[in-house]
Amino acid sequence: MTNRTNHPLLQATRIVATGAAAGCLLVTTAALAAGDASKENRKADSAGPLEEILVTGTRTPLARERIGVTVSVLDQDWLAARDVPQLSFVLRDLPGLAVSRTGPVGSLTQIRIRGAEANHTLVLLDGIEMNDPVSGFELDFADVLTAGLARVELVRGATSALYGSEALGGVIQLVSRLPEKAREWRLRAEGGSFGTLRSEGYAGMRTQTTAAAFTAAFYRTAGVSASPTGPERDGYRNVTLHGRLRATPSEQLTVGLVGRFVDARSEFDNQDFFTGQVVDANNRRRFTAFYGRADAQLALLDGRWTHLLAVDLTDTATRNFADDAFTGRFAGTRTKFTYQTVARFSTAAIDHRVTGAVEYERFRFRVRGASPDAPQNQRQHDRQVSVVGEYHIGVLDRLFLDAAIRHDDN
Repeated sequence: MTNRTNHPLLQATRIVATGAAAGCLLVTTAALAAGDASKENRKADSAGPLEEILVTGTRTPLARERIGVTVSVLDQDWLAARDVPQLSFVLRDLPGLAVSRTGPVGSLTQIRIRGAEANHTLVLLDGIEMNDPVSGFELDFADVLTAGLARVELVRGATSALYGSEALGGVIQLVSRLPEKAREWRLRAEGGSFGTLRSEGYAGMRTQTTAAAFTAAFYRTAGVSASPTGPERDGYRNVTLHGRLRATPSEQLTVGLVGRFVDARSEFDNQDFFTGQVVDANNRRRFTAFYGRADAQLALLDGRWTHLLAVDLTDTATRNFADDAFTGRFAGTRTKFTYQTVARFSTAAIDHRVTGAVEYERFRFRVRGASPDAPQNQRQHDRQVSVVGEYHIGVLDRLFLDAAIRHDDN
């Protein structure tokens, strides 16, 4: 399929302004044989590159060289160089990952890792599970914009022992941007053919104890007709608001807040059941979602023993219309409570890290048809309690072993 997002914008007019002020077991092994001289040079050169820390390979942030899973990282420079509005176009660049879109911009967009199903890809946004509770726990990437993102981490392969059954194929972690300077702001606007308009605004503030950022993004295109038999275009519109706050009231305590709101509207056609041909139709879909998280982390014993408390919320709703007539609504809510503790200690030349976590999740599903007595009308709920354990060991700073176990009770 032709990349219609890049095509109209190649000749677009752009204005940019910036300012600065169940039960499962996982065992992973990583062996590194760096020379002693090389290791000493890294220690001696304090001005050299900083050690890269990953937040997704294990339950806690860890240096990349200590992680024995296949991870790809797209940093802020990479995202800025690609400069596309939708995240799915960036993810196409990663090996072992397939992106499928069923039609024009705004159509269902699925991502599969190493041949697994789309609902086997767990997507996290600053730790929040974004997978839609009402659509088979699958995330439609058509409604995920790149605005405000600073980093994307992709973990390939089953990590269900750490994150649950939704991570059978892998995990994609989205990390939003926090300012590096006291004041930062950025405004941009683009316009192009096919009625395409893209605008973004970013504002950030940082003090010695607090960092806060807010992003607002708007993306719209009139699109093209997916049907060869009709001229009616299938357009798309997306409004995304994102805010993040990190504060350290004391050396031992860190608290955080994250909130993201998405309001997306897309138009689509029908498909003939017998011929498979797309038939022109005036169908519309409206998707709204809120993702929120509040967390607090307490570090004791000089950071060797940490405790994390977090509350996450994912609330989504999809409304469908045909010729301006309401045809159905699907809504789902995931509320998640997490307690996690990590102990770090060393014996001789061996480093140990033991992690334990308890998670409680509650899901609610609400389906409403076109009429009050429609047969699909229903309300359901589900609960899940999960217990997770992980053990990480490093031997002589050369060999790293990781084992994890998880039990889910639905």
